Amino acid sequence: QWHVGAGVGLVALDSTYAPGGASALHGAYGISDMFDARLELRGSLHEPEGPGTRRVELFQGTLGVAYKIDIIEWIPYFGVRGGYYRFGSLPDPSWCGGDGQRCAHGGGIVGTMIGLDYTFARSAAVGAEIGYDTLLPERGATSALVRAEYRWGW
Repeated sequence: QWHVGAGVGLVALDSTYAPGGASALHGAYGISDMFDARLELRGSLHEPEGPGTRRVELFQGTLGVAYKIDIIEWIPYFGVRGGYYRFGSLPDPSWCGGDGQRCAHGGGIVGTMIGLDYTFARSAAVGAEIGYDTLLPERGATSALVRAEYRWGW
């Protein structure tokens, strides 16, 4: 079974920046009745919490695997993912450890996700997902999204 969809929500970065609005596109392929391979592209915009810092955009692309428990209409799942992140503009040096030497425009992601989908029709579902992504080498981003998706190919 294939899934494609979109979501909106919030992403919270570790310190310095306020949680920002996020939008995402995702696709999944049902490897088996219990596992999905998932691809997600997400963008979020974060305002500074204090003076002297600048707004930053965060873009993330991840690929992961989710274990799902298909209970007819309700489908809880959890999984792991990895990928790449990139900032649209360089984050404030205080977010990067103070001296700014470790600031980078992008890097790797290792993350987890947990969610719940509700299939209200054979080809349509809505859901919610919470995730935590480690933005390597040392920072993190927590996300909460509501999603809608179209499904096909049984």
